[in-house]
Amino acid sequence: MGRYQHRRAAETAVQALEGSASGPPVVVVRGVSGHGKSRLLHHMRSVLTCPVRLIDLSATMREQAPASELDRHVAVGLAKALVAGRRAAWWRMWRFRRAAGLPGGPGRGAVRIVLRAGRGASMNNNRVTVDASRRPLDREAAAEALIRLARGSAGRGARIVMVDGCEWLYHLDAPAPEDRAAGAGAADWFAAVLLPGVLRAAPGLRFVLATREPLPLDATVAREVVLRPWHLRETAAFLRSCGISSRPVAEAVHRSCRGIPVWVAAVADAAARRGATADVSTAWILERARSAPVEQWLPRVFETSLSDADRRVLRAAAVLRNVRTGAVRAAVGPGRLPRGWDRRLLRHSFVRRYRRAAGGARWVLHPLVRTALLTAFRDEDPAGLVDCHERAAAYCARAGDLIEESYHRFAAGDGRTEREWRARLDTAYEAGEWGPALRIAEVALTDDVADAVARSLPSVTAAAASVAGLIAWHQHRHERAHHLLRRASRACADTGDAAARDRLLIPLADTADALQFYGEATRTYAEALAGRPEEAVAPLLARLAATAECSGDLPLALETCRRLVAAPVIEHVGGPGPQADVWNGLGRVLLDTGSAGEAERAHRTALRLSESHDVPEGAAGARCGLARIHHAAGRVTRAEEHFRAALAPAAEAQDATLLAEAWNGIGYTAFDRGEFDTALDAHRTALGLSRGVGDPYGEAEAWCGIGNTLRERSSPAEAEEPLRGARALYERVEDRRGVAAACCGLARVFSDLSRWGEAERAYRDALAAAEPAGDLECLGEVRYGLGHVARARGDDAEAEAHYRQALELFEAAEVPAWQCDVWNVMADMWARTSLERAAEAHARAARLGRETEYLTGELLGQVGLGRDAVLAWDLDTAERQLLPALRRCDEAGFVMGQLDALDCLGHLALIRADARAATSAYRKMLELGRDVAEEQRVRALLGLAEAAVLVGDHDQAAILATEAQGRLDGLEHVELLRADALLCLAEVALERDRFEESCALTAKARAVLEDDGCGDVFSEARAVLLTGLARRGSGAAEEAAVLLTEACAVAERGGVAGLAAWARLELGLTYQGMGRVAEARACARSIDRSRLHHRADLDRYRMLRNGTSGGG
Repeated sequence: MGRYQHRRAAETAVQALEGSASGPPVVVVRGVSGHGKSRLLHHMRSVLTCPVRLIDLSATMREQAPASELDRHVAVGLAKALVAGRRAAWWRMWRFRRAAGLPGGPGRGAVRIVLRAGRGASMNNNRVTVDASRRPLDREAAAEALIRLARGSAGRGARIVMVDGCEWLYHLDAPAPEDRAAGAGAADWFAAVLLPGVLRAAPGLRFVLATREPLPLDATVAREVVLRPWHLRETAAFLRSCGISSRPVAEAVHRSCRGIPVWVAAVADAAARRGATADVSTAWILERARSAPVEQWLPRVFETSLSDADRRVLRAAAVLRNVRTGAVRAAVGPGRLPRGWDRRLLRHSFVRRYRRAAGGARWVLHPLVRTALLTAFRDEDPAGLVDCHERAAAYCARAGDLIEESYHRFAAGDGRTEREWRARLDTAYEAGEWGPALRIAEVALTDDVADAVARSLPSVTAAAASVAGLIAWHQHRHERAHHLLRRASRACADTGDAAARDRLLIPLADTADALQFYGEATRTYAEALAGRPEEAVAPLLARLAATAECSGDLPLALETCRRLVAAPVIEHVGGPGPQADVWNGLGRVLLDTGSAGEAERAHRTALRLSESHDVPEGAAGARCGLARIHHAAGRVTRAEEHFRAALAPAAEAQDATLLAEAWNGIGYTAFDRGEFDTALDAHRTALGLSRGVGDPYGEAEAWCGIGNTLRERSSPAEAEEPLRGARALYERVEDRRGVAAACCGLARVFSDLSRWGEAERAYRDALAAAEPAGDLECLGEVRYGLGHVARARGDDAEAEAHYRQALELFEAAEVPAWQCDVWNVMADMWARTSLERAAEAHARAARLGRETEYLTGELLGQVGLGRDAVLAWDLDTAERQLLPALRRCDEAGFVMGQLDALDCLGHLALIRADARAATSAYRKMLELGRDVAEEQRVRALLGLAEAAVLVGDHDQAAILATEAQGRLDGLEHVELLRADALLCLAEVALERDRFEESCALTAKARAVLEDDGCGDVFSEARAVLLTGLARRGSGAAEEAAVLLTEACAVAERGGVAGLAAWARLELGLTYQGMGRVAEARACARSIDRSRLHHRADLDRYRMLRNGTSGGG
């Protein structure tokens, strides 16, 4: 029913196989059940012009055929595709069958599973899967025969083989022989032996493989296309083709069905049965589809549209996994089946009819719809469902089908077949017959019965999930194995079978490790290894150390590494490669816990071991470890040399993870030099490598590097998304240190954007993640960030406490670059109260940055020294610091440094009354700070307002200052800037002789500063000074003198010598105007003339000196 909806990407990929000899010869169409894989294959089969052969493995397995039939089905189907259209095709097929050990034709020598024998039958002298009437396929001989057959057809044109249901190929797996690699079992017969051999022998042959699960095929061989749910427009188009054209109905159906094609078709099917398709007012669809997922309402719609007899047939068909006439009759119960039930069953869009190989017919319900029908049956009539299962079980028992009998009995909560079922499951697994073992286990694991069996028969769930999970573990199907093993572990706990649970711990830990669930892997390895002799489990101890390190549990990682390197345990770890890995792991953990000297010795041990035994991956790991040590110590050049030296051995080892680590390291060193474009290129290279191998840990590190670099390059808005992505990936792999690092990066971004509340929350999250890990550097970074937040709140005492804790942690971790940053921020904070103390700290930061090649830290220290000199009005010294610093910031593209230097140079120009230079500096600030924090733009606007005051453009000054004040309204913790904006407006009012307005504005500014508690002496002294000048202008000379005296004291206490000189000049002029010549003369003598740079101030100073020179 309904017109086929095109899947453009998949169709294009398949059609490309027909017309192009280049590109991968295999297209893998992957998608979950119900997304239209089979329909796509049938559609493409009808539109392709070249010969197409379809092999349906799902049909074979749905018939409950033995797993051994799969390889025969694949081999015979492929052989038929190779001989199709050739002369003497029958003879060629006969030769192939003889060479492959496949005598006879289809239907001869029917296969029968031994498990279908009566209860009590002996299995000692039989294979578990096949009786003596059909020998197992000799896969090696079959592959050779197919390859010979393919060579004979090499000159023919394009031919396409489509294989549906490739997820069933995993049932062909068998344990690997002792002399082969652990992962090279018979699982690879199709993907690693048959498929490559046939493709080489027949270049014109192409494959389309449809599967629910990923297939182990290289990207050079296969291109994967993933089918997604339908878009709304596709759902609407399909419904229109079924006669339903209502847009509201299409939207409701799409939302309820989540765009899954099989459900959309089922809804259209139900609508057709009601005879209301074209009517827009099909209210029964709207009222249901709008309110609930389709699984909750559609099964009941189907049932209500059927007669009682047909409803019983539909329920019986849903209960059965293998729908045959006799089974349906038995499951329905007493009475005759309604005439024509099979034809009416086929009218449903979710039912398909197949011919059985042994004769007769069978029907298959789509698994998604079948599960929903069973759920509705269970909710409406649970006792009826149990009765139906019991009748089906009795039928299967009479037929000697233990698998199906057990399925129905377990679904009904009946464990009478558990003992024999368990014996045959164990026998199949121990015999290495994984396909049969999976078929036996799945009776308790299918979605329709798994939860019910787990509740009523936990021992069955434990056995089935254990076997299926262990097989998936051996197959390296880690997601499937992890899910099953966790289920088995819970079931074992429910049954109290501690021994069975203990056997699952190491496989469960391995799968968690492979999926990079490092926290879970660490806990599980630790539980599995508790109490075991170290020498016996040394390789597993190495895994425990690695997962503990990755999860951020550094104390456990360090303890385990020390146990491993102690003789004689290290000798039991493995060869030189595993031993080098242990030494490298120890080195990394030692560095993170602040023992750089020991860490270097460990990495050098690994390097000697690797180079002497030609282990390139160990050498690359050791080089990266040594690079990190040099980088932490601030030796950037040495660090880069080691990171680059790691590239060659990592490439030789073809280890993309190590290559990504080296490129990320190169990004860090470029970042420290201020070479941000180089850093971004390196991190993006690492990102591509990590994505290529599916390494979320390396991907997270790359995103973190990209985000931090973008932020430092003054693109904080761009940095937020990469850092959020890094945090999500670190949380996924349970890496606490990574989570803390990403949170710190996000917090810095929020700080730059003045989102202080979010910044504090991010730092608190980082602290919660970092404290259990014991990573000194990470803890120091968090304390450093919390200091920023406290400083933004105006709590300098708390900020200094955080900064000092950070400094102690960075010193303990031997990380001088971070120490440089802490000295810079403490210097900036101290500049509010003591310029002398600030200058000492800035000088120390600049020296540390220079010694460690940490360019950013050095430049911030140099700019800080320039700022200190500006505030002290030592303008020549300030210029000597700021101009070279600005030039180097320009060369490095260090925008934050450029902004700070321009702000200082603008302030310097204002002191000199050079309005043009000040305006130029602040306009450059506005241009550079367009995408940076709003605070920088506010500073630039206030600077431009001050420049306008200098030239007497008071209206423009007021406009600019008001705009700056308005921009502060949406920002957090910007009280100091708010006070500066008020003071700027107060100065404009003072110049306009609006003395009362000026006093009111300075009073507001002083209130803000007092509430903020920041103790900024420059702003405080300026506020008092402007208040005094306003009071003097309004005629209150005595009050003005008191205020100006206070302004002198505040400025001198903070070392703001220039502002103190200006305040003394104004105080002397005030005394002179009051006729208090002696006080005026004393002020004139105490003024440091070198601090006065404004020509008008110098003229007024000379007037004061001349006016007070007489009389003494």
